[in-house]
Amino acid sequence: KMTLYHFVNCVALTFVPAYIVNKALVTDFTYQQGFSVLVAYLISQFIKLLLEGSLIGDYQERGFSLTIELLQAVIGLLDFGALWYLLSRRQNRISVGITWAVAESLVTRLFPLIKDARGEEFSFNNLHTAVDANINLAFYISVSILLSIFMRPDINISVQPLAKFSLVIAALYHPIQNSVVHFSPDLVGLGSATGLFVSLVLVGFLGFVTKSISTQTFNKAK
Repeated sequence: KMTLYHFVNCVALTFVPAYIVNKALVTDFTYQQGFSVLVAYLISQFIKLLLEGSLIGDYQERGFSLTIELLQAVIGLLDFGALWYLLSRRQNRISVGITWAVAESLVTRLFPLIKDARGEEFSFNNLHTAVDANINLAFYISVSILLSIFMRPDINISVQPLAKFSLVIAALYHPIQNSVVHFSPDLVGLGSATGLFVSLVLVGFLGFVTKSISTQTFNKAK
């Protein structure tokens, strides 16, 4: 079936880039570290589900709400806390970001891809899922590096405002994305492509800022 061919392509597009980036940028990765990140991710998501179920409940089913989006962003800070904890255990900052992104893809993307592979036709949503996985890969690497910068006792005061602003943007990543998609008119029928474009712009900004700040911070440390 053609669906199997597309399934393999989408799975490869979802996970292979993370493997390549890990091989290229991380030299001290161990499976024990990867397992600890996976466990931290699962615990974080479980707590988030409990909080969302208790604080948000059925409000999500009533449509878009900026208040709910912001509340979810606050709950989402648990992810930042888990990343901070992992980084405090002297794990490689890039490895933590990569493994966190892979854990998210395993939990939230792999099963839908397998399910859709049993269908009769290929869906554009599968390609959207794969591309979104790579955007999130860059997002979590950027967040992990930004958090590691704040953990340094010798952080340059001049970069703190921009680093803080970038973390705020990262924390509001999903509310900003969903708000733009909700309020912008879909004049050309792009649908989910609008969300991907917004994600690319936000993560591109975070990546550019993170690279600039980290270059100043870590090169100075050497």
